[in-house]
Amino acid sequence: MAKTSLVGPDLELGEAVLSALDDAGFPVTVALWLQKTEEHRWELVISTPRYGDKDVYLQFTLAIRGRVPEVLVPVRIESNRHPMIQELRKIFGKTKSVKGMRLGLRTLGGTFINDGYVYRIK
Repeated sequence: MAKTSLVGPDLELGEAVLSALDDAGFPVTVALWLQKTEEHRWELVISTPRYGDKDVYLQFTLAIRGRVPEVLVPVRIESNRHPMIQELRKIFGKTKSVKGMRLGLRTLGGTFINDGYVYRIK
């Protein structure tokens, strides 16, 4: 399968999602586009302390409704306790700015990352 690229509209979509979540008061500790090797597809990973709430995806959907174009956003919401998220926060959590940082060809918390584009790690 051919490797797919993350392009400008994808990056803008991620920005719009993060802005909508911030405006709605939905806490986000990590936000990044992530591409794993197996599928070569990108997904927007959002880490939140609300993970585990029975309606976290509903809260997410309500926060972005009307603010993000009506497209299918491949989103995965993760716990701050997920090993990959913990390692990202440990390594980069105190970095002044991670926006635009690329992650690739590395394993973090047991997850191999083929490529990644970071918006936030705190």
